Amino acid sequence: MIICIGESLVDIVDGAACPGGSAFNSALAASRLDGPAIYVGALSSDQWGSMLMQRLIESCVIFDPDLVNRPEPTMKAFARIDANGSASYEFEFKGSAATVLSKKEILDSISLVENTDFTLFGSVGILIQPSIVEAVKELSKVSFVMFDPNVRPAFIDDWDSYRALFRELCSISDIVRLSDEDLRYIGMKASEVLACCKNSLIITDKDGADWLFKDGRALHSSSPKVEVVDTIGCGDAFSAAVLVRLQERLDGEEVSDQEILDFASRAASLNCTAKGACCPLRSQM
Repeated sequence: MIICIGESLVDIVDGAACPGGSAFNSALAASRLDGPAIYVGALSSDQWGSMLMQRLIESCVIFDPDLVNRPEPTMKAFARIDANGSASYEFEFKGSAATVLSKKEILDSISLVENTDFTLFGSVGILIQPSIVEAVKELSKVSFVMFDPNVRPAFIDDWDSYRALFRELCSISDIVRLSDEDLRYIGMKASEVLACCKNSLIITDKDGADWLFKDGRALHSSSPKVEVVDTIGCGDAFSAAVLVRLQERLDGEEVSDQEILDFASRAASLNCTAKGACCPLRSQM
């Protein structure tokens, strides 16, 4: 099972509302790629929360019914798309459903599934909902953990404190995925980040991905050339795709690290061919 813990929100892109949130996007992406996924996060009772819940149902993502229909409003992200399809954001999050869960509620939700093979977390959830960090520390004792920071400077007032948290979370994570933009924001060298990780680091950019291992191995995958509409959710799709293939390996399928990286690069690229976060189906890969 692939456990995706974190925020859900509604992306406002060119005036249109699209389901979003890093963990939410990854849960949808994992399921669309035929991976078993549970989304762990609160959903509002407002119209946007209902839209988000319907998207989970349509995509066959497991969720805890006790975490839906919360009175708090849905978090909103207002996206601006530049000429290259890259997005920048302004957020409305204070008092939203993305901020309300306790560590106990998170762990109780995860207990709904039979196994905790893989856990994915990160993004703004670690800043606006500290219980996520507390829960993942517990899960790291029994689960393979992937950390996707998805750095959003609008949420960071003290970069020294953020870097300290970042290093701590890398230390409990088997894989860390960073975009080249994330790496610039954090202000660390790839070698410094890798030294903090338990196992490996993946760095992605518009041209592809590099997978660096603590044992000295390094792999590269080039991104397929596509017509980019926007890049919203491409990193979320990439991380989900990595875990889908790792789950299949755990289930007995023979799949190499290079095949995993190539699969994730393709999923991320195809995600960029539609508006908003829209990971391809497995049949489209």
